[in-house]
Amino acid sequence: MSFINDNFMLKTKTAQELYEHVKDLPIIDYHCHISPKMIAENYQFKNAFELFLGGDHYKWRAMRGNGVPEEFITGARGSYEKFEKWAQTVPYTMRNPLYHWTHLELARVFGVNELLNPSTAKAIYDECTAKLQTEGYRGQALMKKFNVKVVCTTDDPADSLEFHQQIKDNPFGVKVLPAWRPDKAMVIEKPQQYKEYIQKLSDGHLPAYTLTDPDTFVNGKVDVERDEEIVTADYAEMALGTSVEMKNLTVKEVYTTENEDSSSFGAMTLICEADGVTVSVRTVVFRNADGSLVTEDAYLGKTIDVKGIVDTFDSAYQIKVFTADNITITN
Repeated sequence: MSFINDNFMLKTKTAQELYEHVKDLPIIDYHCHISPKMIAENYQFKNAFELFLGGDHYKWRAMRGNGVPEEFITGARGSYEKFEKWAQTVPYTMRNPLYHWTHLELARVFGVNELLNPSTAKAIYDECTAKLQTEGYRGQALMKKFNVKVVCTTDDPADSLEFHQQIKDNPFGVKVLPAWRPDKAMVIEKPQQYKEYIQKLSDGHLPAYTLTDPDTFVNGKVDVERDEEIVTADYAEMALGTSVEMKNLTVKEVYTTENEDSSSFGAMTLICEADGVTVSVRTVVFRNADGSLVTEDAYLGKTIDVKGIVDTFDSAYQIKVFTADNITITN
């Protein structure tokens, strides 16, 4: 019996019966690293090295741990030379999932049941490479071969999604959906790289603010479904956390946080009136160009337009403004 067989890792009758019930179900993959470009272009792998090792950092790590020089991993050595070094490493991965993955790939995809090691490397490389040159081993064909119905790729928020559109325009029977993975937004320890990424992310985009009249913000009601019932809720409650714009607010009073031990020291609450209602606007700490605090006199008695986030404080709704640029004095 070959190492990979129908009952691979299924040691009990119950496990084998359960597998029989589910083995033919379609694959719905919510997280994968398949390139949408390769799917859209129905990519054809050049050889066994490119498929097995072209981007598999888990296998690279094992090769490094086995003392393989980097030139045989990501360096300039030839494709078979690199595959051969992987074949030398595979026996040392026994009892590691890499050993199982490798032989599952060989058996399930290529029908190769020999164990990969230095003595079998050339024959396995040649057989797999030859099959990869056929239409049945192109990217889309392989996905259909394994009954894949849905694949969610990992995409950066700044990606154009052009290849997803290409797939949508040229369907092949597998639904390919984008899924966010904003890793680049987390590399704040690399300031220049982070700055360039944030700039790319924001290029051509300005915050979208919903123009809201004061009376709707304070008194507006909306019908919403909760627990299968239609109930009436405050407009501001439903807008909580969203970006709004409000115009022609007259600042009647200003309160400043005066506790010097507070991180909000210098932040202000502007009590505004418009259309017969009162709207509360809360700022963060604003500073002038010389570093001094922006004080109450800057806004008291003025008419302003504001852009901010709907927030709540002491059960009352307010507009939270995060930059001085989002308060415009109009009169």
